[in-house]
Amino acid sequence: MDLFLTSKIGATANLNGRRMAGKIDDRFGFLTLFKKCLRETKLMLYISSSPEPNEKISDWFQNTIDALEREDIRFGECVLIDGRNAWALEKLAAQADVIFLSGGHLPTQNLFFQRIGLRDILAEFDGIIVAQSAGSMNCAEVVYVCPELPGESKDPNFERFRPGLGLTDINLLPHYDDNQNLTLDGKSFYADIVCPDTFKTPIYLLTDGSYFYIHEGKAELFGEAYLFHRGKLERQKSHLEPPLAFPGSVVDNIHKTYKGVTHMTKEEARINRGVLFAPGDPELVAIKLRTHNLNVDYNMTHEDEYEKRAAILHEIIGEFDEGGRIQGPIAFHYGKHTKIGKRFFANFNFTVQDDAEVTIGDDCNFGPNVTIVTPVHPLLPGERRELYDSEGNPKHLCWAKPVHIGSDCWFGANVVVCPGVTIGHGCVIGAGSVVTRDIPPNSFAAGVPCRVIREITEADSVENFPEISEGFSAHKPE
Repeated sequence: MDLFLTSKIGATANLNGRRMAGKIDDRFGFLTLFKKCLRETKLMLYISSSPEPNEKISDWFQNTIDALEREDIRFGECVLIDGRNAWALEKLAAQADVIFLSGGHLPTQNLFFQRIGLRDILAEFDGIIVAQSAGSMNCAEVVYVCPELPGESKDPNFERFRPGLGLTDINLLPHYDDNQNLTLDGKSFYADIVCPDTFKTPIYLLTDGSYFYIHEGKAELFGEAYLFHRGKLERQKSHLEPPLAFPGSVVDNIHKTYKGVTHMTKEEARINRGVLFAPGDPELVAIKLRTHNLNVDYNMTHEDEYEKRAAILHEIIGEFDEGGRIQGPIAFHYGKHTKIGKRFFANFNFTVQDDAEVTIGDDCNFGPNVTIVTPVHPLLPGERRELYDSEGNPKHLCWAKPVHIGSDCWFGANVVVCPGVTIGHGCVIGAGSVVTRDIPPNSFAAGVPCRVIREITEADSVENFPEISEGFSAHKPE
């Protein structure tokens, strides 16, 4: 299979409000490479993003045919697939040379693809797939579904991660060149809506005309893209070589071999969905017991046993980047659900109850007795004791909400971070605070419950306080 993940190939041009056939964008060699991969031109399928007949998608389909014909690429037959003829898709796909996956509303397309069993059909496909916009996003194993319609970013039940076609581990957002200043529901699309999710999975921001080409497990970038990961944006070079899956992605959470457990358990899947789970499940108990024993091993070491301490931390923590140090004693609950960035430091008595995912960015410093908790228990005493499954069996259940902490944060002593909280980069949380709600980037916040006191600015530089700087500067002397 030859897979092209594109933002937009230029097959449709808008002229005075009309959708016309455009010119295939070959700035980064898409057309040239497509022709090189093309073996036959008997049948082309164009799979809609909606089960319902859609005038816009019909125009895109016809414009794609016309734009290809302008480049002397003519198919014997071209078929638009939507809900009316999806019953014939399996047979048609077995005969197709090229399959286009349309753009459109991502959640609608995701549900349509699931309904027609497209994942299983494409697993056997050996031709060319050209995915565009939402179609490219839905190619991932686990799809990052960003809000795109008014109200979606405010909907607490909007699912941002859904099962995809399983053709790649790459999550991307298209049309970056057009959408840099986009706002939705009164929020900055990238800074306020997408950024917190980059602590869960890396996301590529792809410009129009650019694309990923994937063949035999090798992924290459042609054109311009930016990696948005853990709140940081980094331009990528063309011809990136594989695998383009990064530590900390949701895909990793589902598929990688965890320390001590070689699969994601059924209860862990429930945790990730934010629904009730059984903490006493035998597989969960086994994970926690192993981690608790490793906590004891770490707490029994001497402070100068650097290599031994580092080895134990890497056994406990799902991801623990370079330059990190934890004073100890420590208390991780699962450990594997925690991801910590570079140059991290935590002082005495660092506790992480990571039933749900906990992510911490680069260059964070935590004072003594910092506690991060993710589990939530029912408020009613009877429900805390037991709830009942569909067969009437009593269960002790709770649920959990992930915690995400940006880079360059400093927490004072005795800070408690509660379930579901996101703390932006560059924050300072005052000693003794109990953080129950999100804290925006570059904030000084404190209190019980924790409240934003003010924004941190250059006025806070130590250079403005000569009584404490005493000859030191924030800038390196020339």
